[in-house]
Amino acid sequence: MLERMIGNRANTGLCFLRIVLSIIFFAHGAQKLLGMFGGDGLAATTEKFAQAVYFPEMMVWVVSGGELLGSAALFIGLLTREASIVLSLFVLGSLYLIHLDNGFFIKNNGYEYHLMLLAGCLCLIFGGGGSGSMDKALFPHERWTFIKDPNKIKLLPPED
Repeated sequence: MLERMIGNRANTGLCFLRIVLSIIFFAHGAQKLLGMFGGDGLAATTEKFAQAVYFPEMMVWVVSGGELLGSAALFIGLLTREASIVLSLFVLGSLYLIHLDNGFFIKNNGYEYHLMLLAGCLCLIFGGGGSGSMDKALFPHERWTFIKDPNKIKLLPPED
């Protein structure tokens, strides 16, 4: 019954995931760069980055600017897969440099939340932006494939 009601709505699910991730990454970028949403702002974030990375002044701009631009791209669904790759690299960096040693739970500044962000980015990398994305309008044909004509592929058993 549920299958009949919902049907195959994977594109709708990807759209919801894309919008929610864009809001989360926008909030994180705005916290770092602008001090919005209870964030520390540029100076305090640079001090935190100085403990974990080289060239903290530059990396603050790269990460927070990348989160803001990536969130805008995700929100409208423009170059969704590419933006998700960049954002997942930021999440991996944060996970490795800051949260991995603190254990799993976010209560102890652990990595559970970042693991979910990474999973969301991976879903968008493999699934695309879903319905309502600019990618669908600008690139009507499937991108990111090495197979031009799937009908020419024949799977044969190995020969002895």
